[in-house]
Amino acid sequence: MSESNPAHTASGTAGKLSRRTLIVAMLAVAAIISSAWWVYDRVTHVHITDARIAGTMITISSRVHGWLDELPIETGDRVRRGDLLLAIDEREAALALEEAELRMAVARAELRRIQAERSWREASLAAADQKAAADLRAAQSEATAAEVELEQAEADWNRARSLLERDMISRELFDQQRSFWRQAEQRSLSANARVEAAQAAVAAAEAAKAELIVFDARELQAEAAVEDARAQRDQLEIALSHHRIVSPVDGVIDTVFLEAGEYVERGRQLLMLHNPDDLWVSANVRETHIRHLQPGDRARIRVDAYPGLELEGEIRRIGQATTSQFALLPNPNPSGNFTKITQRIEVRIDLEPSADVQLKPGMMVEVKIGI
Repeated sequence: MSESNPAHTASGTAGKLSRRTLIVAMLAVAAIISSAWWVYDRVTHVHITDARIAGTMITISSRVHGWLDELPIETGDRVRRGDLLLAIDEREAALALEEAELRMAVARAELRRIQAERSWREASLAAADQKAAADLRAAQSEATAAEVELEQAEADWNRARSLLERDMISRELFDQQRSFWRQAEQRSLSANARVEAAQAAVAAAEAAKAELIVFDARELQAEAAVEDARAQRDQLEIALSHHRIVSPVDGVIDTVFLEAGEYVERGRQLLMLHNPDDLWVSANVRETHIRHLQPGDRARIRVDAYPGLELEGEIRRIGQATTSQFALLPNPNPSGNFTKITQRIEVRIDLEPSADVQLKPGMMVEVKIGI
């Protein structure tokens, strides 16, 4: 039976203790380094662990009511800007639009009739005015000629009277000259009367032009009727277009709140969609850290859904108020008790394009920003 060597046993035990001590020392050093690195990282960076992917969520609602005719989309479908999302029965709206177009056509026809009647009346008055002016000039010319004839006849009669007093002409010739003078006087009076009548006709033609003012008022009223009919037509045309709802952006259908064949009420929410190419990170940063951040700072983002993948981003906007200011329920302090809670301020971080991941609004991410 062999006996153990005390020296050899002591040596083995010492070796085991030395290796154990070395391992413990290495672990301690690693823990110290790790702790130091953790402390350094926390001091030199702002960490946000409850950030989320955000996007513009668009809610589509109905501006009209009616039965749903078409629903060509489903949840998860990708749509392009202008693609049909759904169609509501538009028969009543189409009939109303057709009726409005007929009313506008009638109003336009009435306007054209008034304009034509005004043009005809204006031409008629212009012709009457020209005729009255021509008649006046003719009457004035006749009056002038009659005046000259009267002066000549009067001179001949005066000469005949003088000759009769000296018995140089016969009584018969004297009476003839007096008759000529009276006839010339009557022709002059008649010509002057025709001048007065022609002047009255000119005045009447000028007064008749006031009738055009009535046509102007009727034309303005008809134009207003046409514009009113056009406004109603345009309004109904817009209402008709609301029966076919198209996508306002390139996006993805997130959820649909109705089924084909349902009745749609005005203002009802129909579906929600978002643009998958317009996403960002929404991070609520502690107010004690916000002084270290400014727009343009770089950020590193880790997405919970893709472990080991790190994305790059840049701060675009820092909120101007804490998130508590937008709470639906206020947080009054009527009792006087107060517990200070560090507030959060929303920071928007724009992501750099990456084809390796498919991000969706609401995904959890972790953000690290150097300070």
